[in-house]
Amino acid sequence: MMDMMDYYRQQPFSQPPFFQQFPGGFDGQMIPGTQGVFPGGPGYSNQLDRLEKRVNRLERRVDQLERQVNQLDRRLRRVERQLGY
Repeated sequence: MMDMMDYYRQQPFSQPPFFQQFPGGFDGQMIPGTQGVFPGGPGYSNQLDRLEKRVNRLERRVDQLERQVNQLDRRLRRVERQLGY
């Protein structure tokens, strides 16, 4: 009987993508709409990369807006103190 390590030893990693060779019918599709696991591989979708970059841009924008709100809040409190509120 062949154990699992013997199974993997006979499957060279040079056959792209090697995840598709796992027993049990795993076809390498981890995310719906993509094929393969590795960036640039067959059927690789750049959608995740684009979404991640967009999230990063939005997070930076939120940080920028929070700084502006804090700055305006400090100005408002300064003006209120000057007016005696």
